[in-house]
Amino acid sequence: MHKQKGFTFWGLVFTVGPIIVVALLVMLLFPAYTEYFTIKKAINRIGNEPSLSSMTDGDIRAMMEKTMEIDQIQSIKPSDLVIQRSDSGTTVSVEYEVAVPLVANISALMNFSASTAKNGVKASGAAS
Repeated sequence: MHKQKGFTFWGLVFTVGPIIVVALLVMLLFPAYTEYFTIKKAINRIGNEPSLSSMTDGDIRAMMEKTMEIDQIQSIKPSDLVIQRSDSGTTVSVEYEVAVPLVANISALMNFSASTAKNGVKASGAAS
C-alpha cells in the first residue's frame, strides 16, 4: 500500500491564509501610499520653484491647489500647508493622517509628512 502525500485542508489554510491576508493589506493600503508619493512630488515641485522665496503664501497655496486638482489629491487641502520663511529660505511642509478601514471596526492609521528643505531647493518626506 502507498501512503498518500500532499496538502491537508488545514495545511492549505495555514499556508494560503497568511498570503491572502498580506495581499489584502497591500491592496487596501496602496492607494494611501500612492497619494503620499504624489503629494511629496508636488511639494518637491514647489520647493524647486525658482521664485519660491518671492511668492506669497496665497500664491504657494494656489500653486498647490492647481497641482491637487490635476493629480486628484484628496487627503489634504491647500490650507494644510505650513509655510515658514527664514533667512535661509522658504520651507513648505504638510503633515496629515489617513485612516483606512480594514475589517469591521478595525482601521489602519497612517501618518505622513512631506517638506521642502530649509533652502527651498530639495524635498524630503517620511511615512510611518
